[in-house]
Amino acid sequence: ITLRVNGRDATWTLVGIVESPTQRPFLYTNAGPLEQAAREVGRASVVLLRTDARDQATQDRVAKAVADHLETVGVRVAATTTIAEVRTTQERLFEVLVIFLSSMALLLGVVGGLGLTGTMSINVVERAREIGVIRAVGASDGAVLRLFLAEGVLIGLISWGIGALLAVPISKTLSDALGMVFLSRPLSYAVSPEGVVLWLGIVLLLAAFASLLPAWRASRMAVREVLAYE
Repeated sequence: ITLRVNGRDATWTLVGIVESPTQRPFLYTNAGPLEQAAREVGRASVVLLRTDARDQATQDRVAKAVADHLETVGVRVAATTTIAEVRTTQERLFEVLVIFLSSMALLLGVVGGLGLTGTMSINVVERAREIGVIRAVGASDGAVLRLFLAEGVLIGLISWGIGALLAVPISKTLSDALGMVFLSRPLSYAVSPEGVVLWLGIVLLLAAFASLLPAWRASRMAVREVLAYE
């Protein structure tokens, strides 16, 4: 291929294709041929430094010291960038996405909890005679309450299992789409076991809370009232 470098055409042989680290296209070559093509042998426009310590404070301190030294000796420094700054920028970008998606997930969880509350309320009404029979054979208010709470939690547990299975292909598709939008390539995808367990706890809490009011109403129903229910 023929490339124009600093106003001069140069012929290059393409030996392979690599993934660009950003949305911008990159070309990689050895320093020697590039210096000759650009007519800048022995010159450089970028200085790369590697520090033993990788924390942000050390990198910032070294970057400032190098920039001050170069300015002192007459070399103009356009900008300094550290790996910590790049990582922080990327983390902030994806933190916004994570917060947005987490908020949507919580809203869906709340909607699901409201739906479970309605389902359990209808369940209590439809099973009024069954509740009366249970109460007639000696079941206490607490036993009836625990029965309906356990049923609601079981429904939440089943929904969590189905959601966990569906989340893998859906989140993989979403991860690829976000990567193509922001980085022009799919993101590295991995399932988080901690996230799955955390969501299990959230679902169980929502299910228990959503079932609490219907279960309490069921536990307060009198035997005569429920046996006379038509």
